Amino acid sequence: GCDGGSSSNNNGGGTSGTVSDAYVKGANVWIDKNDNDVWDNDELNTTTNEYGQFTFNKAISGEIKAVGGIDTATGDVVTDTFV
Repeated sequence: GCDGGSSSNNNGGGTSGTVSDAYVKGANVWIDKNDNDVWDNDELNTTTNEYGQFTFNKAISGEIKAVGGIDTATGDVVTDTFV
């Protein structure tokens, strides 16, 4: 496991944030509407860029979670779920 987390900003027109454990690129980020810690096909999702950043192009409600990706500091695959 690794320490890390995610942060977000909901400015009314969209939501953006960063998944960090260093930076995590290629992580799946989703709005976990049913709070089951698993991305379901009906939940809005996106992927982080090389700086761990993500954007949803509309305002969202619900908990943002992220899983997977590559730790850019170590090159290791990340298997943890970030909340």
